[in-house]
Amino acid sequence: MLLSALLTIWLPKPPPGFKVGVPSKDTIYAETQMYVVSTKNGKLIVESEAQQTEKLARNLKSKSARKPILKTFESGFRQYFTPGDGIPYANGELFFADVGEWGGALTFLPRGSRKPEVVMLDNVKAITIMGSRIIELGDQSFMDEGGTYIREIIRQSDKWRIKAISTPPFAPNVAVGVADGFLVTTRKLSADKPSPVQGVYHLSIQGKYRLIAKFDLSSHRVESIARTADNVIWLGGLHFVAAFLPAAGGGYSTTFYIPK
Repeated sequence: MLLSALLTIWLPKPPPGFKVGVPSKDTIYAETQMYVVSTKNGKLIVESEAQQTEKLARNLKSKSARKPILKTFESGFRQYFTPGDGIPYANGELFFADVGEWGGALTFLPRGSRKPEVVMLDNVKAITIMGSRIIELGDQSFMDEGGTYIREIIRQSDKWRIKAISTPPFAPNVAVGVADGFLVTTRKLSADKPSPVQGVYHLSIQGKYRLIAKFDLSSHRVESIARTADNVIWLGGLHFVAAFLPAAGGGYSTTFYIPK
């Protein structure tokens, strides 16, 4: 009874529509949903890909000031911007995207404008704001001669400049910016390095990394990562979400949640 009570106290509250439970490997693929985690004002948001698609279609038809903006690039890559949903910076918001071989971009939307500025055309996994600095994590590891890059984005007199910082031997799967770098899950290291332990890593802007939580990515497909204001790390995956809680000794404990 006491142990059950303690677990109830320390476990994060399940997202709406979820319960504590481990995703079954016997689940029929057609019955599963990919769940995407994100945050708004430090609070967790969990949506299925189907819910996101429905919401975008609904918002595009709306007449509100928050109606998404569509930007189509020369490569054919398309990006949507919903004012208020970006990462606040200076007098506007930053939006980024990475769709693999289809491209990606980092863009800036000035406050009150509906004309986004293109900062860079590249596959952007995540950005983090460190004081007045914009730090970007880019990934072109899917290309034969590509790699992973950490760069600083500098704005001077309404122009954007890119400064290289480091090139970690790391191919991130999903990533989220934190105060001192990035949290990432990994696919692989570079060809001349051994495969790392699967899990969540902390990646500094100097390119140094350390494992903070083991996680079997081969059994659980993961497509998103977020960190809430209470320092809980969340992963969104196929038919589940998972929470990583800081534990004694600097590690993390893992709790799975599945749809009710």
